[in-house]
Formats: sequence, structure tokens, C-alpha cells
Amino acid sequence: MAIDQKIRSLYCGIPAGVKFTDLDGRQVVQFRHVPFELEDIVQRWVWSLTDSLRAEYVYENALTFVGWSAFVSWMLETLRLAQSED
Repeated sequence: MAIDQKIRSLYCGIPAGVKFTDLDGRQVVQFRHVPFELEDIVQRWVWSLTDSLRAEYVYENALTFVGWSAFVSWMLETLRLAQSED
């Protein structure tokens, strides 16, 4: 694992927090700052969204705070459903 990947990893990076920045008055997380292990999942999730949701959740090649929150909620619900299936 490269050092930039390790810095963004769930193990090393998440305890320090997700790196949000201000972009034109919006709080966003650049896709390159998404935790390394979630990078592909986030990209596929974004592409699965409707155009109207994608317009709300993505701004200038970054995930808005609302988009990040929606992704985390979706991931938690998906994991909860997977746990409840026998």
C-alpha cells in the first residue's frame, strides 16, 4: 500500500477524520480524499444515483457534506440489512 493510500485508509485516516474543505461556500470532500477502501464503492454509488440526486450530492468533482452523509447512511443500512439476512 502506497503512503498516500495508507494516509487515507480506514485504519489510519478515519481516526483523524474525513478531510472536508470549503468550495464556493459548500463543505465538500474531494474524491481523492475519500477513505482508500471506500473509493471504488463511493464512485459506483454516485453513478447509481439519479441525475437529480447526483446534482445535489456532487459538486465540482467532490462529494458534498449532504452527499457524504447520504453515502454513509446507505452503507450502514446496506450492512444492517446484510446482517439481518440469514
